[in-house]
Amino acid sequence: MRSLAAVIFAVTLSALASVARADAPRVALVVEGDPIAAMTTSAERLEGALVASNDVVVPTDALVRSALRGDPGTPEDGLDAVRGLRRRLGWSAEADREALASIGAQLDLVAIVIVRGGEQSIARVYDVGEAHYFVGEAPLDEASIETSTHFVLARVRAAEHRRLAPPPETTATDSTSTATDSTASAAPGATDAAPVPHRRWIRRNWPFIVAGALLVGATTFFVVQRNGNDASSPVIHVRPGGSP
Repeated sequence: MRSLAAVIFAVTLSALASVARADAPRVALVVEGDPIAAMTTSAERLEGALVASNDVVVPTDALVRSALRGDPGTPEDGLDAVRGLRRRLGWSAEADREALASIGAQLDLVAIVIVRGGEQSIARVYDVGEAHYFVGEAPLDEASIETSTHFVLARVRAAEHRRLAPPPETTATDSTSTATDSTASAAPGATDAAPVPHRRWIRRNWPFIVAGALLVGATTFFVVQRNGNDASSPVIHVRPGGSP
């Protein structure tokens, strides 16, 4: 009975591991330039370490992986196009973008690990979705393989995180911005129009303003004169039809 339970437990773990691997980000290793033995060996070593981590998956077709490493093939395998894309790497930034975009789209990759450097091979990680290399590189000598594996995995996770991140919500921001722009556009018009009624009122009523000012001035004059000659309150006498 215990043996049956152990078998069921092992099968369950295996199934869960397979599901986890299926959901893991897909990566591929590509050798750039002349695929000398040191470079292909380094690529195979790093690929094995990545697969063993169970954090990523690689293309299941061994011939495709071999073509990307630069191994010789035959015309009958139908992978001449893949080899042609690999050979385009390293000639120019534009050629790199086009070739890596084609490889990434064809194999549904999250990231591509580029192996270069000849005898002293190094690895760089290319984010397919963002179409750029991550900063930094990792040595691929046998002593550094564990550190290099962590280096690659960290960047693959970052690429996967960006790929799965929801797009930014811009609708509310755009609406607020539009309303603000409309208000700002209306404000100068309101400011320019405000002085117009004021100027019209002055134009219509300036005679009354002048008359009032003269009356105030005359009253003040008489008050001053009166105060200079008499202490009593000033009185202005107005006689109908005559002078005061």
